[in-house]
Amino acid sequence: MRLTTHGIARWLLLPVAVLVAGLAAPVPLANAQPAEPVTLNLAFTQDIAALDPTRLTPFEFDYDARDVVENLFVGLTAYDPDGASIEPAIATDWEISEDGLRWTFHLRDDVYWVRHNPITGATYALRPVTADDFVFSIQRVCNPLTASPYFTSIFVIDGCQVVYRTDPEFMTADFAAERVRVRALDDQTVEYTLLFPAAYFLTFTAMPEFRPLPREFVAHIDNWAETGSLVTNGPFVVGEWVRNQQLVLLRNPYWPDDWTGNVERVVIGFADPATALSQANAGQLDRAPVPSGAPAPGAVAGVMRPSVVMLGFSSERAPMDQRGIRQALAWSIDREAMVAQILPGEGVAMTHFTPPGMIGAPPLDGVGAGYNPDAAREAFAVAGHAQCGAIPEQIELMVRDDARSQAIAQFLVESWQRELGCNPGLFIITPASFRVVLANARDTFSDAPDYRRPHIWLASWTADYYDANNWLSDALHCRYGTFSLGAPCDETDALIDAAGVQYDPAERTRMVAEIEDRFFGVVGKYPIVPLYVVVQPTVQQPWLTAGALGPARYDRWVIDTAMRGR
Repeated sequence: MRLTTHGIARWLLLPVAVLVAGLAAPVPLANAQPAEPVTLNLAFTQDIAALDPTRLTPFEFDYDARDVVENLFVGLTAYDPDGASIEPAIATDWEISEDGLRWTFHLRDDVYWVRHNPITGATYALRPVTADDFVFSIQRVCNPLTASPYFTSIFVIDGCQVVYRTDPEFMTADFAAERVRVRALDDQTVEYTLLFPAAYFLTFTAMPEFRPLPREFVAHIDNWAETGSLVTNGPFVVGEWVRNQQLVLLRNPYWPDDWTGNVERVVIGFADPATALSQANAGQLDRAPVPSGAPAPGAVAGVMRPSVVMLGFSSERAPMDQRGIRQALAWSIDREAMVAQILPGEGVAMTHFTPPGMIGAPPLDGVGAGYNPDAAREAFAVAGHAQCGAIPEQIELMVRDDARSQAIAQFLVESWQRELGCNPGLFIITPASFRVVLANARDTFSDAPDYRRPHIWLASWTADYYDANNWLSDALHCRYGTFSLGAPCDETDALIDAAGVQYDPAERTRMVAEIEDRFFGVVGKYPIVPLYVVVQPTVQQPWLTAGALGPARYDRWVIDTAMRGR
């Protein structure tokens, strides 16, 4: 099958010297910027650890680095934060084999590798991005010698996991090249062979670990991602990087696409949260994070993170093995009140699991049953517990040993006591470390024959990639899910499998909504209870128009310079 997303009929022309293939020497271009470029002023609470797309840590630990990399490197596709969709980037169109295993991407030829000289201020075009750059980057990230910290999505490529699991002592570049099934058919065509069909592979190709890298500038240079050696292909280049002080991005003069925003320079200062907030309050920053619980001006906005806090059930333990009990506990929770009371401005109540911004996600309030104490009491009675005291044993609720988690746990217990008439002593709150809570949620904490998991646990799930499959399959599937839910596979899991190979976006979105309803609707089985999606309170000045979902795309941001006073 062939998927042609759009015909790109116009490309901006570059200087003739740049269009000559195989340039003998880089061609400098003076930055074509006005005397006073429109500058976006930001603050990060710590320096960027790495700008190598293959060395980024998970979202929850490295949002800032991922934002910067998003603007320096471009891959086959890109995440569109405005439409919460995947759009073409270097790939113009692609074909998928009938068995869903072979994906062939056709590349544009006007995106260049560039290097900026921070001393002279000149930007050099080195050569166009080619199919071999995608091949090299995949081989590199699969190689255990690269020591990429986090990239399990890349294991979908046939041969990658085999190479990654190979003893580094026996690893060679030829070994990776022979086994990782990615190949350049010509300079503008790259082919990926997958281990299994995956409609969400298109979302993978928008992630940093799938970004191309130029073999000749990376393969034998340990510090290639440092200022002076860094080569990039995105809408911005690194103009300056003073460790622990400041990072400056400049508009890439060779970037061929329309500039939909007006930001031409990004100045990122590294400051502690209190200092950054003070600078933002004084109007010195256009956008800055607000520390949890700190007072902030009326310009505070919320940047939604791809992370959901949830309540999980160990369904192998009575009475959590009863759907009615799980429903009753879920419907007794007033999520809106919980967010307002415990984390105002730092969360949005959720009645389903896949949050806004994920490909295929239902609308925020479009699926799922929320707070309904009457229905909760009825479900409890139908389950045989008209009186909560009839439950024969105490119920353990394990939570992280931080103040917020314990406050949420106390709110939940009080809700169940109030709405279901439960004795205060029925629920036992057990604080534990993050590692212990996660291990129990995965049912890997102990091999002792008499060990039993807590009945309920409070955990969170953060996206590895912006797709509903990462939530419904990777987290909740009966066989593949990270969380051990203690329930047998059923028709809902079969529907998850079917959605994973559904290539029509509209139909796949419909299927995701049905899966969410089967889990969290009025007859849902509630393997977990989604509570809220995490929000980062952020000072955003009124003159800045910027996205609140997904990685930052600075080339799309707009500053009203008249309102700001330049």
